[in-house]
Parts: sequence; C-alpha cells; structure tokens
Amino acid sequence: MVLTMKQMLISLVVLASILVIHQQSMASLWDPGEEVQLTMLLGQMRGPLQSEDPQLLDHLTKNFLFPPSTMPYNLTPDGEMFENYHRDSHTFGWKFLDYYIKLFFSDQKYGIFFEAGALNGEFNSNTLWLEQNNNWKGILVEPDPTNFKHLAWKQRKSWISNSCISGYKYPREILMQTLVKDPDPHNRQLRGAWLFRANAHEVGNMISDHPGPMASPSFSRAQCFPLYSYFAALNISTVDLLSLDMQGNEWNALKSLPWDSLKIRALFIEHIKNDITVKEIDEDFVKDMTKHGYRLVDSDDKHNYIFILKEDKILDYRTDPQRLKKYKTDVQIVWV
Repeated sequence: MVLTMKQMLISLVVLASILVIHQQSMASLWDPGEEVQLTMLLGQMRGPLQSEDPQLLDHLTKNFLFPPSTMPYNLTPDGEMFENYHRDSHTFGWKFLDYYIKLFFSDQKYGIFFEAGALNGEFNSNTLWLEQNNNWKGILVEPDPTNFKHLAWKQRKSWISNSCISGYKYPREILMQTLVKDPDPHNRQLRGAWLFRANAHEVGNMISDHPGPMASPSFSRAQCFPLYSYFAALNISTVDLLSLDMQGNEWNALKSLPWDSLKIRALFIEHIKNDITVKEIDEDFVKDMTKHGYRLVDSDDKHNYIFILKEDKILDYRTDPQRLKKYKTDVQIVWV
C-alpha cells in the first residue's frame, strides 16, 4: 500500500505526539533528588576527595577558615604573662623553639606562617611574636572547640580554623580527647589548665589516652583537612615557617604534601618516634626530610625538630654548623 503525502504527514504528527506524551509521563516519574544522589554517588565512587578538590577547598574556605581580626588584641597583660605562661615555657620546649624563631626571622618583616596546634593563640605560641613585632600573617589551626573559642577571643591578625590536619591526602573526621585540669588547691589555674589542654590529641594515637590523676578527659569531634588544602584554599605557594604540634601524625601530614608545589623555608615539627618516653632522634624521619631538600638544624628532648630548606641562602648561612650557636637549656622549670 502506498501512502499519500497527506497520510504520511498525519502519521508523523501522531508519532511526535506520542513521543511528547511519553517523555512528559517519564518526567513526572523522575525525582530530581535522585539525580543529586546519583551525582554524589558517582563522586564517592571516584574515591576520597583529594587535597585540591574544588568542592573541598570551597567547603574549607566557607566553613572552616575565618579571616584575620581587625579588632585590638585581647592578650594577657604583660605583668601576668610570666606567672601565667612563661614560667612553664621549658615544659614543652617553647624556649628552644622561640630561640630559633628569633635567630631565623628577627629582621624579616611580613612573612607567612602556618601553626597547627595553636591552642589559645598565646600560651607557648610559636608565632605570636612574629605577628606582633614583624607584621607576619598566617594560618592558626586548633581542633578543640573550647581552645578555639579562646583563640578567636585573642583577636589574632591571622586566619584561624577550628579544624585538624589529616595524616592523609584526603579529609577525615576524628575523635579528639582534651585533658581538663581538675581544681587546683594552689590557685594556679590558668597556666596549669593550658598545660593540660595543650595535650589535645586524636583518640587512639600514640599519645596516652589515660588522663592521669590530675585531669579529666573531654571529647569532641573534629574535621581534618589535608595540610596542603589550607595553602591551596588561600593561594599560598611560599611559607616562611611551618609549625606542627599535633600530638601525633605530623610526619604523615608532611608526607601528604606536594613538595613541588609548595616552598617551605623552615619547619618546626614535634615528632614522636614510637613511644613518648623515647628521646633519641628518629633517623628515618630526618632522612626523609633530607630527601626533600631539608637540613636538620637542632632537636631537643621534647621531640622537637628544626629543619631549614638547604637552598635558602639566608637560613643556610645563619645555621651554618661552623658559626651556629645552638640553644642550650640552662634551667628546667616544670609545673607540679
């Protein structure tokens, strides 16, 4: 049977109408939420978010990075500083670190730092002097929510973040334990409290989870980001000082860095080999840092390591073994 032109046109119109009705019917059955879920599933199927993933950086910037304060500092008055803080400055090696900070950077203005384990931004801070005296800026990371509230209250002139550093190239959430000091009969509450709170750490790492007889544990969840994500989020390619005091995972955090994309001039790293009671240098850790172009300047019995980038002519000159006067502990004052 041969169709006329008119019959063919009518057939095409009927077929097109059927297709439109079918598409509309299918659309009415499609839930937009399913498309969102499918997109999320496909993203998760690709594996964990990497340190430079745009979604990760956007989330970090919008929800976990707070800009430098424009308000006046809210620091402890000078007259109370020694009694409240510096009396115990040897306990965690603060004097040791402060000595090298001033040796390296006393005459450098407008540098950039990164400090993980910022605590309240004042007690045993490795960066406050640089910020106040040399107009440095940087990033201060503190995972414990109570510690972070005190950090924000200090009105530091740097970015602050209530988060933690992941020991991997992807983000993760952890359970944190912070030690809360029990009431002090000798009325040394402030400095004693911060000595304990400085031991905040991830539950289950090599730091003992047992609070001891003078403190009680406090638990909180913390969101961790890869170390490089903070620099990528703020477009930072050169860091003058990187200070990591995370009570574990420092070496893993360093291993996650893309060293070819980031220049770090000096590193102050707390690193515990296997046991907090073991004091000797971790030669494997030092060799790994040497492989990335760094030289060990000094270390102490508090597990602190100081490295400089060997190609940095200024720091290499100032730490030349032939002329370097290393820090020597002249007194040990430990709070009891």
